[in-house]
Amino acid sequence: MKYAHKIKAKKTEETPSFWQKDWLNEALKKLDLSQMDPEERAILDMELLRQKITAYNRKKEIAAIELKAQNEAQIKAQKTIETEKLKAQTEAQKTIETEKLKAQKTIETEKERAIVVAYEKGLAIDLIAQILQTTTKHVTEVIEAYNK
Repeated sequence: MKYAHKIKAKKTEETPSFWQKDWLNEALKKLDLSQMDPEERAILDMELLRQKITAYNRKKEIAAIELKAQNEAQIKAQKTIETEKLKAQTEAQKTIETEKLKAQKTIETEKERAIVVAYEKGLAIDLIAQILQTTTKHVTEVIEAYNK
């Protein structure tokens, strides 16, 4: 800055060709703030403010729409997760019930085998029922089914 007064500007500054257009010169003259009266300046300021407000409101609308879309996506993802979780729980419950039924059938089959073996060994029906904690009717039915 000490030697700024010694720097000489180039006299042959070239301006771009589009600055030579008539419509651009007219527009610049219309926007020349130094030549505007206070009323024109107020109108220009109000128009600029109106455009800024419109741009601001559009940005807010876009942000609100993006937020809404994001929330909807999260809700949809959460519903999908809940649905998948419910399906998995239902499948697990069905599997558990199936395994319980198989185990119960196995137990009954084992019990029936025990009844048949005990009967073949010569134990009395009431004694078999007492040992296996079942009714004499059930023991009789199993023995009859075995004898058929």
